[in-house]
Amino acid sequence: MHSFNLASVGVPRGHFSHIFANEAGEATGPEVLIPIKMLADERANVILSGGPKQLRPVIKSEIVKNLGLQTTYLERLMARERYIAENGCGDR
Repeated sequence: MHSFNLASVGVPRGHFSHIFANEAGEATGPEVLIPIKMLADERANVILSGGPKQLRPVIKSEIVKNLGLQTTYLERLMARERYIAENGCGDR
C-alpha cells in the first residue's frame, strides 16, 4: 500500500513504530523521503534496505538528472562520514 493511500484513509503521522523502505538502493530521494515524511514522527524507526551498488533508479528526464536525483537517498547517506568503511563502519 502506498503512503498516499494510508494518509487518504486517515492514518496519522506516527501511527507506525517502524517504516521499512525495501530496495532503497534503486529509489530516488523523493520516492523514499515523501513516504517517510508523510508517515514517520520523531519516534519512528526508519529502515532502508537494498544495495546502493546494485540497480540504479531509472531517470529519463534531463531536468531530474540535472537536479541530482540519479543519486539515491541511500547513496547520500552511505557517503556521510559515519558510514565510511575506513572509519570502522560501513560495508566491508
